[in-house]
Formats: sequence, structure tokens, C-alpha cells
Amino acid sequence: MLFLLACFAPWPAVALAASVAVGLAGSCLWPTTLGVTADRFPQGGATMFGLLAAFGNLGGILMPWLVGVTSDRSSLRLGLATSTACPLLMAFVLLWMRHHPVAEFAQPQSALATGTSSHTAELGGSDGTRTRRVLRDRQAF
Repeated sequence: MLFLLACFAPWPAVALAASVAVGLAGSCLWPTTLGVTADRFPQGGATMFGLLAAFGNLGGILMPWLVGVTSDRSSLRLGLATSTACPLLMAFVLLWMRHHPVAEFAQPQSALATGTSSHTAELGGSDGTRTRRVLRDRQAF
């Protein structure tokens, strides 16, 4: 909504305020994405974070180009409005992830699918939450 307000506001002060609000609201997305991904896939490791960085960089390269192409062919307001594609896509992906459990993304016998790990024996169970807490506490941040 803020994207559209920043693009189509009739007053420059409102467009500027909406742009600032978009920046402040968006500043928490990258750290939150890393935290949610690390919690959802505790065995992901460096490969997972490398892929997240690669796709983030790809979006940072493609979206300004797409905004520029759209602006050249129509208007600057419509070009900037194409940036709403990113939050809309993210909302659809989050809704899709909400309806699909973690086990669908893991191998049948992996720790992700079963919720267990090599530390299960010392925990005395395989409830998954305790396992994730031990794995998280042993990682160096």
C-alpha cells in the first residue's frame, strides 16, 4: 500500500513520507528473512545462506532494471509502481509456506523431516524444539 501511495500520491510531501515509511518498513526484511530461514531449516548451513544472498542480489539487480524499462516505456509513476511486485510475490510465498509443512522440503530420512539430530540422545527425546534450541546455542554467531 505504501508503495502505491508513494507512486501515485498527488502531493509531493505525502509521496516523500510514504517513500520514507517504505524504507523503514523494508529495513527489517533481510534480517528477519535470515532468522526465519535459520529457524525453519536449522541444518541449512552456508549453502542456504549463500543461495539467499544470491537471490537477494539478483532481485537487487533485476528490479531497478525493470523499474527503468517500465518508466522508459510509460511513466515514472507506473515504473515505480512495478516495485510492488516484490512485496506481493513475498506475500504469496509466505502464504504458500504457511500451508506447507517443513517436511515437504526435506529428504525423507533427514533431520529436517524427522525433527531429530545427532544431539537427540543427550536431550532424551525428539520433540524438535529442544533439538533446535541446542543446535542454535552451539552455533557461533
